[in-house]
Amino acid sequence: MAHIMQPGYMAATEIAEGGAAAWRLPPDPRCASVGRSLVHDTLMALRLPGGLVDAAVLTAGELTTNALKHGLRAGPYEPVVPAELWIWSRTTPRPELVVAVFSLTVTRRAYPWSASRCPRAVP
Repeated sequence: MAHIMQPGYMAATEIAEGGAAAWRLPPDPRCASVGRSLVHDTLMALRLPGGLVDAAVLTAGELTTNALKHGLRAGPYEPVVPAELWIWSRTTPRPELVVAVFSLTVTRRAYPWSASRCPRAVP
């Protein structure tokens, strides 16, 4: 079960035990910076290789920037809905760590990132 939580060892512990972590991102220009920091700190706490962490941080920065620019409102008069950053581990079809940014958009699509789908990721 995912919990909205503070960054740090709690998130890494939850994820390492097969759980998930989720954070609500600020709906302002800090969104990408906060998202990158959360991904970096969590993946470093999981002791992942530096190259993999760098690739995930870069990708998370792009996803959070897109969420800020395109996903805060369904329409011009709709309320602002902050994006969320989720990190979880899964075991099927093979073990992988998933980093996803969810935002409210017209299509309501999520764009998950995983090491297996990133051409620059370290195996």
